[in-house]
Amino acid sequence: AFSTADTLNDSGSSTCNGAELNRTGYWAPAIIDGDGNARVPERIVVYYKGEGLANGERSEVAPGSSVYQRGQANISPAPQTVPEVSSRSGGQAGEVNYKCSNNFSAYPFATGVNEIPNCSGDHYQDTFGAPYPATRTVLEVEVKFWNCFDTTKSLYDYRSWVPTGADRGGWFFSNCDGSGGGQSAPHLQTFPNLSYFINYVVEPGEDTSDWYLSSDVDPSSIGSGGALSGQRGSTLHADWWGGWHPEINREWIDNCVNFQNPSGAASGCGNGYLSDAGPNNRNPLPGRALRVRDDFDVVGDSSTYKTPIQRIFNELCSPLNPGRFYTNALESTHCLVNGAGHSHN
Repeated sequence: AFSTADTLNDSGSSTCNGAELNRTGYWAPAIIDGDGNARVPERIVVYYKGEGLANGERSEVAPGSSVYQRGQANISPAPQTVPEVSSRSGGQAGEVNYKCSNNFSAYPFATGVNEIPNCSGDHYQDTFGAPYPATRTVLEVEVKFWNCFDTTKSLYDYRSWVPTGADRGGWFFSNCDGSGGGQSAPHLQTFPNLSYFINYVVEPGEDTSDWYLSSDVDPSSIGSGGALSGQRGSTLHADWWGGWHPEINREWIDNCVNFQNPSGAASGCGNGYLSDAGPNNRNPLPGRALRVRDDFDVVGDSSTYKTPIQRIFNELCSPLNPGRFYTNALESTHCLVNGAGHSHN
C-alpha cells in the first residue's frame, strides 16, 4: 500500500515465484463476502503472452514485445477489464470475465459479464459427488490489459495504454499498429499481452450471491452507511506496477515472448521456467530456473481464505486517516471520505 517505484524495484523480495527477479506489484480490488470478510485468493496466475503483434505478426511499426521501463505502470481499461470473447472456454456466445469453476479451472457452471455470478460451494459435490476440498468451487476472476503503449504520453500515466484503429483488439491481442483500421501508429509500442486469473474458494454451504468488489462501493456513499454503485462486480479492473529485474525481463522477452521456433510457430515458455527446474520444480538445476514457493493457503482450512475487512481497515486505513474508525464493511472499502484520494483495500 505504501510502495514507490524505488522501493518496489530495489528492495524486498516477492510473494511470487520470481522472488527478487520479479518484484512487480499485481493488484485487484478486494472481493468482500456478505459476512464482512475480504476473500483471500487461492491462486493468482499472471500471463505474459506473445500473441498477435506481441510475437509473430510483427511489422516495422510493432516489432514484437518491448522490455518494460523502470517505474512503468498499467491499469486495465477503467472502469472494467477487456472481457474474454467466450461463453465459457472458447465459444462464440458472449463475453466473460467471471466464471464459477473448480480448482482446476474446469467444468464451469456459471459465468458473468461485468457481474459476479452466483457460485455454489456445493455444486461439485451435488453434481458429481466430488468431495470438498479435493474438488472445490472457485470464483475465477479474469482481467485483461491493453498492451499498446503510447510513447508520446507519460510513462506513469495509465491512460498511455491504448490500442488503435477501428478494430481495437480483444482478449487475445491489442491492435498496436492500426492495421485493424488501416491507420499507421508509429507512436505505439508493443508489450506482452498481460492477463490475470484470480481464484477465490467458495466453501460448502456458501454461495457468492452477496459478494462484491471493494471498488463497487460508491465513494459518495462513504460517511452515510455505504452503498453499491451498480451490479456486483461491474467495476472489475486491476493494476500492474513493473518490478522486473531488467536483465531477466530481457531474457524472458527474447526467449519466450518474442522467440519463434524454426517452423515459425510461437514458442511460449510453458510455466515460465527458462531451464529445467528439476524434480517437482523444487530443486532447480543451474540456470534461470525458479524454485516454486509454498502456497499461503491450506486446502480446506477456511481461515486461510478469509480476512475480516475490519482488520484490513485498521492496518491500512487508520494510518492514512487517523480520524476515521471502522463502522461497517461497505464503509471500510475507502480509506478517505467522499472519494477524496480514496484507495481501495
